[in-house]
Amino acid sequence: FEARKGDWALAMDLVYNDFSGQQGKIKTVHGPEGHEPLPIDVNVDVDIKALIWEGIGSYTAARSSAGTLDVFGGARYLGLKTSTDLSFSGPEGVLERSGGSSNKLNVWDGIVGVRGAVSLGDGGDWFVPYYLDIGAGNYSNWTWQGWIGVGYRFDWGDIVLVYRNLSYSTTGDEVLQDMRMAGPALGATFRW
Repeated sequence: FEARKGDWALAMDLVYNDFSGQQGKIKTVHGPEGHEPLPIDVNVDVDIKALIWEGIGSYTAARSSAGTLDVFGGARYLGLKTSTDLSFSGPEGVLERSGGSSNKLNVWDGIVGVRGAVSLGDGGDWFVPYYLDIGAGNYSNWTWQGWIGVGYRFDWGDIVLVYRNLSYSTTGDEVLQDMRMAGPALGATFRW
């Protein structure tokens, strides 16, 4: 969502991901000699839920027929919930074990960056939207987000198709060490 007056703008972005019920299974484990397979069942269930909110204030530093360049500052929040359940068992009840763990994480980062669009051709209907930010905060050593793609302008607004990447990176024994969410995104802008 974005509200704009002249060169000034306020914008917000919200992303929710739910990777629940991801399962893995190992059916056979070989013994120390490597000759006789030991039939051990291992079940792993992993749930990951992420809520990402971003709010920025921006100023249009350059505007021409070639495109626009906004500079901005703001904050990004990551709420991450993870849980892992593990169980394994061998034949006739040998080696039966189970356990699990869960974690919650709240990460706040200050961010700065640039965004805008580059016009393609003289008509100005086609354009290349771009966005890049970098930040740091209470938990992560650093985070960055970027996207680039292609868009088309209509009388009522724009349609864009972009490739988006959001990364977090930390060091040490933290719950979150490296996380990357990336992929294509399709969006529409309505102007009134």
